[in-house]
Amino acid sequence: MKIIAHRGLLEGPNKEKENKLDSIKKALELGFYVELDVRYEDDKFYLGHDYNQQEIEEIYLENPFFFVHCKNIDALRQLNSNTYVRSFWHQQDDYTLTTGKDIWTFPGKPVVENAFCVLPEAYEDGLEKTVLKYRDIAQGFCSDYPIKVKEILRYG
Repeated sequence: MKIIAHRGLLEGPNKEKENKLDSIKKALELGFYVELDVRYEDDKFYLGHDYNQQEIEEIYLENPFFFVHCKNIDALRQLNSNTYVRSFWHQQDDYTLTTGKDIWTFPGKPVVENAFCVLPEAYEDGLEKTVLKYRDIAQGFCSDYPIKVKEILRYG
């Protein structure tokens, strides 16, 4: 079961910590996978959801513990040919595929077998009930609360 720290967050939404190298490093140190938002502009990659926050090198993204969410079409074009980066693009799609052939479920949509449940805390049933509901069919969970998800899976 893969537990993914959404934007590198560990204990809930936090605009100051999301998509920051320190947050990502901490999540990796705790054994979590990380979903991070990447933009490409003027021949450079940046971490950032809505705007370019911090410049990074493409090689940084070549981490098997990363799920790289391309936030603009140029990032998708640039990363599409890099077989070492697991990347994806989506808007409001119910499901999308990563370049690693993982099924990524839009928050609130039913999870199909072997897909990732994204933001279980956003589901109508709430975090705990959603994790328990999908733990036997999901490949993993991507959450702003990965520490709680890990606890639920261990003790639920």
